[in-house]
Amino acid sequence: MRKPRYSLSIHITNLFLILTTLVGVVLIAISYQHSRELLTGSAQELSNENSRKLESTYKQITAPILTTLDFMRSALSLTLITPPTKRHVG
Repeated sequence: MRKPRYSLSIHITNLFLILTTLVGVVLIAISYQHSRELLTGSAQELSNENSRKLESTYKQITAPILTTLDFMRSALSLTLITPPTKRHVG
């Protein structure tokens, strides 16, 4: 039995399809890499922004408490440092 022979146009078409498929796969890989880098950068920026907002909110919430504690500590240290005055009844 003779092996069927294919025409030259079929060989050229197959080579063209293989070439375009390879180029498509390479372009998809490059696009995926760029998209991943872009999303990673955006996620990092968003994370940093949220961190700054959270820190700012925390400072705003705790500032009155810390001020009160500092005042209480200084008042306590003043009462411990200064001796009590003697009162004379009379």
